[in-house]
Amino acid sequence: MSIIVKEEKHWLDRYASGFHGWTCHTQADHGCHSSRNIGLVESGFDDDGRNFEGRADVHGLLKLHIEGSYSEENLRERIELVWANLLLRYPMLRATVIESHRSNGTPQRHFTIKKPGINRGEYLAQSTSTIVQLKDHTYYHVDPADFLKHAENTSRILNPAQTQSKLFVLPPDPRSESSFQVSLMFIIAHEITDGLTMYNWLPHFHSLLNQPISSLRKTLDSSLTHGFHLPPAQEDLYPPIIGSLARQRWHWLLFRILRHIRRPLPRAFPNPLSRQHPFPPGSAPRLPPSYPTILDYSTVPPLLTYRAYAVLPPQASATFLSLTKDLNVSPGATAFALLGLVMQTLHASLHPTAPRDPFIASFPLNPRSYFQPPVTEAASLMLAFSDGIVLPFLPPDLPVIGRLRVLAKRAQRELRRWQKRELGEKGKRDVLGNLYCWTQERRGWDVQGEYNVRPRESGATCGVSWLGKVEDFIRGPRWEGGDTKVNNENGGDDREAEFKALWVDVDNGVRVREREFLAVGVIMGESVRFAVSYDGNAYDEELIRKWEKTMETILLEDSERARL
Repeated sequence: MSIIVKEEKHWLDRYASGFHGWTCHTQADHGCHSSRNIGLVESGFDDDGRNFEGRADVHGLLKLHIEGSYSEENLRERIELVWANLLLRYPMLRATVIESHRSNGTPQRHFTIKKPGINRGEYLAQSTSTIVQLKDHTYYHVDPADFLKHAENTSRILNPAQTQSKLFVLPPDPRSESSFQVSLMFIIAHEITDGLTMYNWLPHFHSLLNQPISSLRKTLDSSLTHGFHLPPAQEDLYPPIIGSLARQRWHWLLFRILRHIRRPLPRAFPNPLSRQHPFPPGSAPRLPPSYPTILDYSTVPPLLTYRAYAVLPPQASATFLSLTKDLNVSPGATAFALLGLVMQTLHASLHPTAPRDPFIASFPLNPRSYFQPPVTEAASLMLAFSDGIVLPFLPPDLPVIGRLRVLAKRAQRELRRWQKRELGEKGKRDVLGNLYCWTQERRGWDVQGEYNVRPRESGATCGVSWLGKVEDFIRGPRWEGGDTKVNNENGGDDREAEFKALWVDVDNGVRVREREFLAVGVIMGESVRFAVSYDGNAYDEELIRKWEKTMETILLEDSERARL
């Protein structure tokens, strides 16, 4: 396929210029391939995955409770139809990445999406090729957590020249004569998705799964005959600098000087969960080859990626939510404060003579509302990064709730600075401008010249994200335990009326970079929960277990003292 290679002559050539626009290429078979240059943020994650065995690739683990007298063959057909429809609705899931070269010999990568034909059977064969049914490989009883651990710590699952996504269907787990549970694991390249996008795609999958098969076929046939929306690179949506060429040059001159004189954040205390002797890249112990017909065990990734979980018990969750309400702060501010409180407590107990530097939490930003025009749907990678928020180190002998109140108020003030209404138009433009300069610097452009950006004294203690209520994303029926009455809500024949898929849990994460500890907080029902992806080379598993226990129990300490 012939690709138009665009040449960059200046580091600003990609800023709000349409540089990454989609073009259509007609093939000899009269088919059409749409392609565009990979954007700057996308390119960084593409490099991660290519060069570091899938680093930053995203997983989504969706656990479902299926009710009704439905066969596994019917479930397989339904999943294949749902996946086929999802790939048409969100075409980046079908994208491949090809490489061409500029005139100076440097590589340039492009997303390519082939327009599907109108033949349902041919398209289903293509989409189904990216589904792996573990039962077909004679794995009949699989622990989802164990399979996830192996999937994230073997050779990269995705080949970007073939696909950006795969779906693994774990064997059904019978629960009664008329119900079973099934786990679906999505592996998706980070260059096409982010956390909010995953919480759009997985609920959509769940919603489609509850539609009658006849409706899924009809929707698929209709989608095959219509066009589809191709998401732009975020750099094409950055707000342009208005005015003459001289005014634009003046803007970027002042902007770079401000980057040069900007005071960096103070030194943070290091993550207290670190190993005393970290594993060098690629030297961590190999996992036993438990799934050799599905996963490639020939290569050890540079870093191990492990998961950690903290589920606050009912009393601690109630304390978390009531304190949030009493202080009139966001649940996200309380989550940042709780992470800071626990990390400070562990740091003080493990390193009693170490300096009491502040806790710094880095976190991603959703920049979609910053763009021109704003993007309303999370359907591809659209990501920005903050400097982080700084919380003071409070004496560990003070009451837990008192410290949490102080930290939550401080976190609320820090987080408010990044809200859309607080940033204003200039602030939003500066966030995107700084992101643009940073991504170009990572690619080797000398943006600052002699006026270098002052480096930070240290990295953040850890990364924190807050999603809010899971039910705000997954609006479909949830399994609360026991069997529910299955009725014919969708119409259709009696056999289809017997099927109902209720969601049980959803768990998203990434293959981490060096020393990353990325915590994501949510509310599920009345329970506050945290899930973490962390660098297994850098962090000690015994200390991770201690972190989990401390997260779950620290809010109970004051009440236990009061009872004494």
